[in-house]
Amino acid sequence: MADFRVVAVQTMHAVLVDGRSFSTVLIDAEKRIPPDARSRLRAVCFEWARWATQLEAMVDAKLDKPLRNKDIDVYLLMQLGVLDLTLMNTPAHTAVNESVKALKGLKRQWAKGLVNAVLRNTQRQPLDISTLGRAEKYAYPEWWIDELNKDWPEQLDDVLEGGNHRAPMTLRVNRLASNAKDTLEQFNQSGLSADAHPYAPDAISLVEPMGVHAVPGFTQGQVSVQDAAAQMIVPLLERANVQPRYFLDACSAPGGKTAYLLEAFADSRAVALDQSADRLARVSDTLQRLSLQDRATTKAVDAGDVAAWWDEKPFDFVLLDAPCTGSGVIRRHPDIKHTRWQEDVENLAQQQSELLNALWQCVAPGGHLLYATCSIFKQENTQQMGSFLLANRDASDITPKGLPWAHPQPVGYQVLPGENDMDGFFYALLTKDGDG
Repeated sequence: MADFRVVAVQTMHAVLVDGRSFSTVLIDAEKRIPPDARSRLRAVCFEWARWATQLEAMVDAKLDKPLRNKDIDVYLLMQLGVLDLTLMNTPAHTAVNESVKALKGLKRQWAKGLVNAVLRNTQRQPLDISTLGRAEKYAYPEWWIDELNKDWPEQLDDVLEGGNHRAPMTLRVNRLASNAKDTLEQFNQSGLSADAHPYAPDAISLVEPMGVHAVPGFTQGQVSVQDAAAQMIVPLLERANVQPRYFLDACSAPGGKTAYLLEAFADSRAVALDQSADRLARVSDTLQRLSLQDRATTKAVDAGDVAAWWDEKPFDFVLLDAPCTGSGVIRRHPDIKHTRWQEDVENLAQQQSELLNALWQCVAPGGHLLYATCSIFKQENTQQMGSFLLANRDASDITPKGLPWAHPQPVGYQVLPGENDMDGFFYALLTKDGDG
């Protein structure tokens, strides 16, 4: 088995330099270390991704001069050591000694003295975080902060701080099998601490996260893992008195929203699409686990290429959970800080616009389209909706008013990261004119 810190540094390198996500990199990385070290690897890598910009500042404060680009792994190893010293409660001697030891596996043994000195100096006199600017203090890219300052100037610090908190493990109770109240009582009676959510009626959050297959009732389809913000789809539709019967989930993977709609609207049927066959397989697995497979048809296609998959039978409801920057789920996916770039906002906004216009033709007259993203950038959200409504006169915004769990926007509602223990999410509900 490989050295733990060597594997961690190589995983960090794959994200920072190669632009890969933890969802793929960690699968291979975990195979290279003992099973009992895998949860630690995941925790270390996620905390590094969350605080990397701050950790860079802490390392830089102890360096006489910047390292060469080819020595990035030494730089990452020092960040990992500083993380251990400041946030992971690792004994100082362990953090220093294991970091120096890892240089052999990284083939950078020349840096032993440098790594030892930087970590020892950090231990003796850590950098005062309060002296740092926003980017280093909250550990976000400068462009990200600029975008948020433009969109959410009054909430800027709260949004940045909220995105750095670890997200809870939130479950969705299958309405066809039980209800949140009874499930919560069963969990508490079995010694598993959990709490109800104030706004998501089928959500309960575990006080301590656990392996998904160890969650009581998961394998049997009684509960699923889904953030409370993603679960607001059903109460929003119920508030608007919209009851899907034959609906399309255009970008359905991993299947949580498809399943929830089928659970909540028991006489509905679904068509679930996803461009990736591998991701669509996860949708099928989810539906199978929940015994919903007979009420859904899955197709591995590009939803925007309507002519390739649509039989011209209109849908009374279309869900477009659009591809986006993921800026709202930063609590769960801190590697997004290192795999997204400013130009992605514009590029994804264009893709969202194309999908909206392509799928609008699939909505029956009098039917509805719910546009959703897990982004907090307004260009992807309320501005996207405003442009769509101007270009499509047969579309009207009927998003319910007075929703207590989100910020009202010119079109739709926005949840910001961490509010009411939810991820950042945007929803806007449109209807098509009856003679459209």
